[in-house]
Amino acid sequence: MDMIDNYRSLPIGRYLDICREGARQDIDAVERQARVIAILTGRHPEDILNLPIAEYRELSERSAFLSAEPEHVGGRAAQVYRVGGWELVPVADARRITVAQYVDFQTFCTKPEHIVELLSVLMVPRGCAYNQGYDVAEVQAAIREGMSVEEVLRVSAFFLRRFAGLIQDSLSFSERAAERMPEPARTETRERLMKVRAMWRRLTGNGDGSPTSTRSAGRAGAAGRRSGR
Repeated sequence: MDMIDNYRSLPIGRYLDICREGARQDIDAVERQARVIAILTGRHPEDILNLPIAEYRELSERSAFLSAEPEHVGGRAAQVYRVGGWELVPVADARRITVAQYVDFQTFCTKPEHIVELLSVLMVPRGCAYNQGYDVAEVQAAIREGMSVEEVLRVSAFFLRRFAGLIQDSLSFSERAAERMPEPARTETRERLMKVRAMWRRLTGNGDGSPTSTRSAGRAGAAGRRSGR
């Protein structure tokens, strides 16, 4: 059975789906693992649960890469990314972003689960002004389906370096706003901001972390391997 078994080939959209499935608490470990494998294979979870045990174990072992953090996130961003028929140009200079871009940037940069939306703010179709002359939803769909986890990490690291001041300002603003929130929103926001700071440390080489919850996906993989179904 065809299956994605590395971050270089894993589209960021599928990775985010895997993280959501891996974090679910309303299903047992075997079903979580089956859902992760279904995403990696493009099959329905029921198809995976109905496989012979030997084939299921083989697929589970091939999903083990999710237990490790992605590697090779260094290097430069490309000048243009060709995804889904679009030519997306990364914004290299924070001084050139518009007010509308900055507002959307602030909205998404403190929410790791919205990395695709953030990239759609900072990667604009060639020849277009931000959110003018194109459908941003189509660009986001192209990023989800056409950019791998490794590509997204590389371009994210690029933006972290180039937009350091804006990100720090957004984090500080969000942390102040969190203090005025009632529970449980305050705790949830603090936890999300901790993830963003972890992402910052990881992508800038100052510590561990991830752009989304790789640990959730990794736990799902580990649980599936222990199950031996």
